[in-house]
Amino acid sequence: MTIEQRIWNELLDCKKCDEYVTAHLARVKDWNTRYRILLTIGTFLGGASYFLDETGPLIACGLLTLIQVGEKLVPLLSTDEKTIKSISEYRLKYADKFEKLDKLWCELKIKALDPDIAFERYFEIRDCNIDIETLDNNLRINIGKRRQKKADKKALIYIENHYYTQNS
Repeated sequence: MTIEQRIWNELLDCKKCDEYVTAHLARVKDWNTRYRILLTIGTFLGGASYFLDETGPLIACGLLTLIQVGEKLVPLLSTDEKTIKSISEYRLKYADKFEKLDKLWCELKIKALDPDIAFERYFEIRDCNIDIETLDNNLRINIGKRRQKKADKKALIYIENHYYTQNS
């Protein structure tokens, strides 16, 4: 495998991962917004239920407490802001790596960069993989087949449009 092929493959993988993490981050933020809205509506309805029955607020408070405890026990219910920030940082690391690989690819193809120099710069760029893997190990990102296919498709469309290629 030549250095050109390695750079190209890494570029494709990086773009696919970036698209997937972007989709995952959007889903997490969307779910958190809906979850918080539902909690707010539940709180309001619990307070308003006082006019129907005096035990209504007590029942609503109990349900909301169970939901809050469930949130701590089952992290899928809601994602905290620290995790969302880490996912954003994870995505930015992929975007940064992609930009560096894109620059290297363009220099290799357009400026006819010497393959030895490209080889060295490629492995310098890959040094960021340790940071990406460290973040990946700390995050809980479930790979869904549907989201993965959608991200792959978006990445391939980007690659085809950006690099004018049909062979991906």
